[in-house]
Amino acid sequence: VEGNVLENNWADGQVGYAIVLTPGNGTGSASAVVQEVTITNNIIRHTGAGVNILDYGWVVGNTRASRQTNRITIKNNLFQDVNANVWGGEGTFVKLTGTPQVTFDHNTVLQTGNITTAYGNANEQFQFTNNIVNHNQYGLMGAGQGGGNPTIAVFFPNGLIRRNVFIGAEAERYPGDNFFPPSLEGVKFADRARGDFRLAAASAYRARGTDGKDVGCDIAALNAALAETDRLPL
Repeated sequence: VEGNVLENNWADGQVGYAIVLTPGNGTGSASAVVQEVTITNNIIRHTGAGVNILDYGWVVGNTRASRQTNRITIKNNLFQDVNANVWGGEGTFVKLTGTPQVTFDHNTVLQTGNITTAYGNANEQFQFTNNIVNHNQYGLMGAGQGGGNPTIAVFFPNGLIRRNVFIGAEAERYPGDNFFPPSLEGVKFADRARGDFRLAAASAYRARGTDGKDVGCDIAALNAALAETDRLPL
């Protein structure tokens, strides 16, 4: 899924997630599956929440009516105005349960709610790297756990969580190899007011990713994938 602008999604008959990945098979034959999905170089904006990933579909009797969702990659996207106050919903970046091999890498996310809302089973081989994201009140949050390291231990065991800019987070609540500016202004975008989300020359997060690139979305690569009329100002 590449080169799209997904926008203007509000809570109504659902809770406002712009992207929902879930298998659905009401027959009980367990043949449906969502797997090997890559979502990259998209703008997702003006929405009540970001991404919702469900491990299994409906349960028929005691039988799971699908196979387990797996191998989901969300990479180099701009999530802008993920805002429960305006669009309803939860304002969460990602809600998920029991899904192995989920990767979030090089996304820039401006949201009003949690970074994660995790519940149910653990998410094995979870990777969260090189993202810029608002922490807000709870940050990486899972049901029945405190935000940050307690949630990581239960819901993202042995996960790879590195070189993220957690805006407004307390460093002691997270793995060490991340960044913790106190405010959005501390990230130093080139011109956020005009929609230019490249990092300015003065930003401390240029060339600080695990791959030696700038943390957050590569806006030049994003623009190259978009139609000319959808591109961000640079």
